[in-house]
Amino acid sequence: MKEITLPLDVHYIDQLVEMSRSNDIDQINTSQRILSKFASNKHSIQSVNDIISQSSSDLTHLFALNIFESTIKSPEYMYYPEELKQKIHLSIKHWHSLIGVQTNPLLYNKLINLYVSSSIVLEDKSSIKTLLQYDESIAFIKLKTIIEFFDQSINFSNSDALLCVQYSVSHLSDLTLLALKTIEKTISFVNPQTSGVVAMNCLNYIQQYQEELLVILAETFHNIIQSNPQSKVDILNQFINKITFSLKPSNELALCLNEILPETDPPSQLFELMMKCSSSKYCMKYLRRYCKATPMTIHSYHIRILEIILNEIPQPPNTLFINKDDGFIENVEAGGVDYDQFIRTLVVLCESGITEELIDHLISSSTADGLDELKLIKTIWAIIGISGKVVYKTESIIFTRSLTFLLTLFGEQTESNTQELIAQLVMALISKFPRFLCHKSEILGVVLHKIFEFVNDPRFVIERTAVGTLVKVCYSCSEAIINNIKCIDEIYKGCTSGEKLPNTLRGGFYDALGVVSQSFSQTEQMYYDYVGMIIENSFVKFKESIPYFNNGVTPYAIQMILPHLISLTHFLAQCKNIAFPLFPQIVLLMRELYLLIIKSASEDTQIIDLCKPALSLLLTFFSKKVISNDIRVILIEVIFPSTTKIPVTLITPSLLECCCQLIELRNSKIIIETIFKYVIVPITLSSSIELHDCVFSFIKKEFNSCSDHIDIIKDTLLNAVVPVLLEGLKRDSEVASFGLESIACCIPLGVDTIEFVFNLVLKGKSYISLLKVLLNGITTPEQLIQLSSKLSNSLHIPVDKATELVQTFHSHSRNALIPFTQTVISFQVA
Repeated sequence: MKEITLPLDVHYIDQLVEMSRSNDIDQINTSQRILSKFASNKHSIQSVNDIISQSSSDLTHLFALNIFESTIKSPEYMYYPEELKQKIHLSIKHWHSLIGVQTNPLLYNKLINLYVSSSIVLEDKSSIKTLLQYDESIAFIKLKTIIEFFDQSINFSNSDALLCVQYSVSHLSDLTLLALKTIEKTISFVNPQTSGVVAMNCLNYIQQYQEELLVILAETFHNIIQSNPQSKVDILNQFINKITFSLKPSNELALCLNEILPETDPPSQLFELMMKCSSSKYCMKYLRRYCKATPMTIHSYHIRILEIILNEIPQPPNTLFINKDDGFIENVEAGGVDYDQFIRTLVVLCESGITEELIDHLISSSTADGLDELKLIKTIWAIIGISGKVVYKTESIIFTRSLTFLLTLFGEQTESNTQELIAQLVMALISKFPRFLCHKSEILGVVLHKIFEFVNDPRFVIERTAVGTLVKVCYSCSEAIINNIKCIDEIYKGCTSGEKLPNTLRGGFYDALGVVSQSFSQTEQMYYDYVGMIIENSFVKFKESIPYFNNGVTPYAIQMILPHLISLTHFLAQCKNIAFPLFPQIVLLMRELYLLIIKSASEDTQIIDLCKPALSLLLTFFSKKVISNDIRVILIEVIFPSTTKIPVTLITPSLLECCCQLIELRNSKIIIETIFKYVIVPITLSSSIELHDCVFSFIKKEFNSCSDHIDIIKDTLLNAVVPVLLEGLKRDSEVASFGLESIACCIPLGVDTIEFVFNLVLKGKSYISLLKVLLNGITTPEQLIQLSSKLSNSLHIPVDKATELVQTFHSHSRNALIPFTQTVISFQVA
């Protein structure tokens, strides 16, 4: 299939649009590619009117309107010439005025959105008034357009809002639902007296249109009460007299009742209506006010509110902690908006003195008939939420009694699945109460003992949750841990538990223990004792595993050494002071292991995948601990020489990070030349997108340092790095663009590169700053002529037109970036 070219063949565009919805995958991909390419060119905006007027296909019309939309909403639109913006707006306004009863909803919704967006961009203050006076538009479209205006922007005057309300009221009888929705959007902008009259006129429709009308009433009641608080009682009485109590529970009903219900002695029928809307945040908002204003008694609603919260609070996610290769992160999806509303109300209840009832509810989940797991889960999940939000005394009572109950319950259960559930709840509870644990070190010791006990549990679900909890506790309570000898003793007793963990959990376990080391005074003996105690066992086993590599890298050798390498690298990466006796010995063993792996991988490429995990751990550790002289020696004497023989398939992002450290340590000619020749060039010849992106980041981070030796890396940059950076531009990589800019500031990149970027920019890519730098590098008339000739061929335009384009851009490239951007965009849309 051919590309879309000028003069425009609208029939061909119709065919492409139809093909894009066919069942043939090849046709879909090809047609979508051609259509996307045409739509992405900024000059396609000039063809929209022709496409709409010459085509009878709704789908083609939608394609054309999408060009309008992408243009108006693009960041570059602010740089478009004003006359072109006006022209686009008039076109949209014209098509908007032609919307009829038979128009496809997809099209009229798109046109309404475009009309409003364009009006807002142009800051057309008279848009609404003009719309309402426009005879050609039908009332249905006017009302929908008004709604869209207030959805997209609230910067309209009260007079505009009043016009919209009046127009909407005039159509209550024939377009009731739409008129009510329009009033809902606009009524907050008119004065309370007018809004009150309008709202009462609308009450006739409450049975058929409860949702829309209740929103209007809520907004109206809010405005009236804000202007005259004494009117709240009158409004409440009018509301009771005008409505039936058979209204359906809804968020809108809660919104309305929230405005008029008093905080003390609320009318029982209305309060019951509100309680039926307990899933609404507006219900929770009112109940918080009620609990604060009304003392808790046997006649108040406090206990009933507690039961509603504990019954309706959302369940927690299945996984509280997500384990990554480098440790644990908390599951940020836990909770959610609805959860937060329930918790905020529960906090107010606790402040009013309902702690005992909360604990009783928890205990009641276990009865003679068995365990109500859902009740248990939801109650603990609610208790977890109030951590740090209630006074310390209340928090301590709730935590200790909940933990005691759960641990007792765990011991009473015989079913494995039930024990797993309770263990997870125990860990979740512990992880969420760091403030209490920091103040109660004796309980913290008990908690650590229990965590290590669960770490030793053979069930993976319990192991995983225990390690995640250990990470959380150690990060939050490390000061409290080191100041209590019982807590330290628990860690000493439990640290060997990590040796039994699978590799996926081991990193997080030793990260946690390493974090504790940071709270010691870095020079006191206790710090050295602690570090020695934690790593001694891993060090011994790591040392004993090295001989397994005497016969080369084998799966068995990797299997034996990898767990201990994980333990050491994760723990030591967290230690701030590494000046302890074992560290040089560990580094020497790591050095030996690194050399063994590189040697074996160089001789046998089939074992490369086997080597990657261990090599990545070593290199990541070396790059993080460059503050150590021992590591600096390895970087310079071992890793640097090894770069000349490392297989490209073993080059990892962590090796590039080590290269960055080498450059920062010793920015010498030989280091720069070797890194570019043996690391950067092989990466550029590979097909790994991940490694290409790492090179882009390397250039961005280190090019200023490397530019001191530009003479020795110039050829490598031009022949290897720049082509890969240009490929990155095709993938819309901003980092690649930044790298090219940095290089272009030091080395003229040649006409071919400038032409490549020039074409991308003319096609709408956002590399205008890069093009400016490249054009500034043109110093001779011959280069301008050469560039003009190349652009003439690639753009299929006469040479004189290309020459004019190049000269204009070149002369404007001396200006500041914003004027140059405006010049470029003027040509893009021409």
